[in-house]
Amino acid sequence: MVSPHRSGHATGVRALGETMPKMKTHRGAAKRFKKTGSGKIRFKRAFLRHCLEQQPKSAKRVLRKAGYLSGGDARAIQRKLRGE
Repeated sequence: MVSPHRSGHATGVRALGETMPKMKTHRGAAKRFKKTGSGKIRFKRAFLRHCLEQQPKSAKRVLRKAGYLSGGDARAIQRKLRGE
């Protein structure tokens, strides 16, 4: 049973002057991904935090470069960054 004091929120009806709630950006995604000027999604690569002595220099050099998402992964993260 819906309380009569809830102004129709359970039914999805909004009172006059009420606006839709704001879309919120997924904060976890916002901290990990950035959108470039051309629209690509850039991220920092993993495996560069500790135990670096046993990794070859060439591997560490490659890991310093930014990675870019492609395909469905990029679309999913774009939705999170937009706040959908």
